[in-house]
Amino acid sequence: MLIATRKWEDEAVSSAVPIDFRGVIIPVISAEYLIVMKLKAGSPRDLLDAQELLQTEGLDMTRVETLAKRLRVDRRLAKAKRADMS
Repeated sequence: MLIATRKWEDEAVSSAVPIDFRGVIIPVISAEYLIVMKLKAGSPRDLLDAQELLQTEGLDMTRVETLAKRLRVDRRLAKAKRADMS
């Protein structure tokens, strides 16, 4: 669950895709926004999650990079991408 308190969080919720989970429609944010949220949170677990999410098939890396720069977590993104290559 996400309570949007910032403009970019509101954007993430507004662009969420409705998913049917056992007959209940749940809006789910994109992997791109989730990666940036994880980088913004910055705990060791969140950073590992971001690294794993970077493997998502069909991921819009340009969107991730744009969001990361906008939210000033582009250094964390670069680090996560480097760790992902090793």
